[in-house]
Amino acid sequence: MKHIPYILLGGLLLLLAAACEKDTEATTFAPQVTTGTATDVYRMSATLSGKIVKTDATPIERFGILLSEFPSMAESKELNSTMYGDGGDFEERVENLEPNKVYYFCAYAYSGHSTVRGEIRSFSTSESSVPILGEIFIEEVTETSITLSATINDNGGSEIIMSGFCYAEGYGKVPTLADMTKNTSDPNNNHFSVTITGLTPGTYYQIRGYAASEYGVGYSRMLDALLDARALPVVSNITCQDSTFNSITVAASITYTGSTAVTDAGFCYSSWTEPDISDNTISLGAPNGSFSALIDGLTTGDTYYIRAYAKNDNGTSYSDTYVYTPTNPEDETPTINDMPILGWE
Repeated sequence: MKHIPYILLGGLLLLLAAACEKDTEATTFAPQVTTGTATDVYRMSATLSGKIVKTDATPIERFGILLSEFPSMAESKELNSTMYGDGGDFEERVENLEPNKVYYFCAYAYSGHSTVRGEIRSFSTSESSVPILGEIFIEEVTETSITLSATINDNGGSEIIMSGFCYAEGYGKVPTLADMTKNTSDPNNNHFSVTITGLTPGTYYQIRGYAASEYGVGYSRMLDALLDARALPVVSNITCQDSTFNSITVAASITYTGSTAVTDAGFCYSSWTEPDISDNTISLGAPNGSFSALIDGLTTGDTYYIRAYAKNDNGTSYSDTYVYTPTNPEDETPTINDMPILGWE
């Protein structure tokens, strides 16, 4: 019997040791789930976001967004995130919603046994309205042209009548359809691209995409574009000042000198469609502005192709090709309208 107190003491020590060991065991905590916001909300779509924070001991089988038509989330649709990893910030795009309707959503994480949810939030899809456009992008820029693309995110519930881009020179102006426009050939294509030509080198342009329907005109955000400054001169198209059966007097002008001064300008011509200064050339030195020249010794009935040119230290540029075929009126066969009218004496 005298050993009983020792036995009781030993048992108590064993219980204390077991309790201490239990306190040092790792504890598994649920992930921290935060519901984000609803952005880019249109008639039938929205982008919903959330955040998952977990410890290394927290298993997550899947996570994403729960979407419901009820504030209690009694019935919901899972939008599982495709993001690789164990959480972090994420967003999911939901489509095929009903216009002018309230929806409820929350972020969630599922461990394989239980689900943790974030705060329940709501958003409302819009009614039928003007078309909604996304961002516009520059595909290519040259000295005198720019190629742009844009996407119609939502047609607003009506057929698109017209779409394209409107633009204006300089800063401080918001372009509309009242300014310069370039329309796409297929207005109902949700992704469209056009090339605007005839622009001024070295100039800033402000550009907006647009789409029009029976509800009005929707515009994209503004885009600023700077066209490249030409290194070469710009030469105007050729005009004819006079012509005969074996000659022609042509004129052109330098509309932009380029990045350096013009050192030579004139005309070149040949029997092929794109003559250059290696063909027949009339050099006029370094004219200021307009210049002209007589091209003679031509053969009646032959076709000649003529281009104006201008040089600077960076190279040579050319105008569009002017086509001329000299004719001799004396060689033409008379028609009944050319014959004298004979009358009775």
